[in-house]
Amino acid sequence: GWTQDSEQPVDEESMDDTTAKTQIAVGIGTAFAFLVAVGSTYLYLPSVVATTMKFRRGVLPSLRSEDLLHRYRFALDQTTLVLGGMFWGLMISSLVVGILAGGFAYLLMWETTQRFILGVVGNLFGLCVILVVKIFVMQVIRFTHYAAFYRKKPLSANVISICLECYSIGISIWFMMVRAIKIVIISALYLGRTDTPLFASGVGIFGPLEIDNWPTVTRKEILIHEAHRHPYIETLGYLYMMQLRYRDGFANRANSAWRLVFVLALMPWLHKYRDITRPEHFGTSKKNRSEGFASLEMQMQEDVVMDLISIGEPSPTNTGPGSNRLMRQSMVSARWQTSMDTTRSSSIVQSNNAEVLGDKARIANLKREIARLQSELTSLEEANEH
Repeated sequence: GWTQDSEQPVDEESMDDTTAKTQIAVGIGTAFAFLVAVGSTYLYLPSVVATTMKFRRGVLPSLRSEDLLHRYRFALDQTTLVLGGMFWGLMISSLVVGILAGGFAYLLMWETTQRFILGVVGNLFGLCVILVVKIFVMQVIRFTHYAAFYRKKPLSANVISICLECYSIGISIWFMMVRAIKIVIISALYLGRTDTPLFASGVGIFGPLEIDNWPTVTRKEILIHEAHRHPYIETLGYLYMMQLRYRDGFANRANSAWRLVFVLALMPWLHKYRDITRPEHFGTSKKNRSEGFASLEMQMQEDVVMDLISIGEPSPTNTGPGSNRLMRQSMVSARWQTSMDTTRSSSIVQSNNAEVLGDKARIANLKREIARLQSELTSLEEANEH
C-alpha cells in the first residue's frame, strides 16, 4: 500500500478567533496587573507611616519588647534587601494577578473549557442565591428561637441545628473552594506588600526561623530611621548642642528646679504616669522599694479606715442629711492642713540636713518627700470619692 500525507487545511477564521480571544485575555490580565501595581504602590507609603506611628504610640512594642532585642536589633544588614524586594515583589505580584485574571478570561472564552467554567460559575451563582435565602430565613429563626447565648425554644432550636449541620455537610465543599480561591488571590495581592504581615502574629515563626520575614525586615528599616530621626532624638540632640554652645549657662540646677515646679504644678498627670509605669524610680534598691511600698500601703489603709469611720459618725451640731458629708469634708481638710504643716516643718529640717549631707542626700530626701506627698494625695482623692 501507499501512504499519502493528508494535510488538513488551515482555518483562518479559527485562527483569527483564537488570536482575538488571546488578545482579550491579555488585555484583561494587563488591566488587572496595572491596577494591582498602582494600588500596592499607593498603599505602601501610608502603611509605613502607620507602622512608624504605631511604634511611637506604643501600639507595636519596641523598647520593652523581646522582639526588639532578638529580632529587630539582629542582622540589620537585611534592610539592604528592602529596595529589591519592593521592586521584584511588586513585579511578581502584578504578574501573578494578571495571569490569574487573563487565564480565567481565556478559559471562559475557549470552547474546550467553556462548558466546565460556566458550570462552576453557575454553581457558585446558585450557592449565592441559596445563601441569600438562608440569611433571610435565619434572621427570622434567630429572633424567634434565640436570645443572645440562650435558646427560647430548646426543642425546635435543636431540630434546626441538626438540619443546618446536615445542610453544611453537603454544601461546605463549595465554601472550601471559595476559601481556597480567596487565599490564592490574597497571597497574589500581598506578594508585593513587604511592609504588611500576611500571617497573624506568631504564625509561621519557629524559634529563630521565620517563614515570612519581610515585614520584620521592613520594620527594621523603620526603626533604623527612627533611631536617628525620632522627635525625641532630635530634641535630645538639640539639648546637647545647646549645652555645648552655652556650657554652664544652659540646663543648670536652677533651670531643673523650675522645670520640676512646672511639671508638678501644671502637669501632675505626668508624675502619676511615671508612678504607674515605673514604680521603682523612687527607690535605689529592691529592699528600699519594698519597704517604701509597704509603708505607703499601710498609710493608705489607715486613711481608708479613718474615712469609713468618719462617714458613719453623726455630727453633734448638724443633724441634717448632709451632716456626715460636711463632717467628712472638714476632717479631710483638717488632715490635709496638718499634713501640709508637717510637710513644711519636715522640709525645713530636711533642707538644713541636706546642706550638710550634700547633693546626693538632698536628692534622696526630695524623692522620699515626693513619695509621701503622692501617697497622701492619693488617699485624700479616695476619701473625696467615697
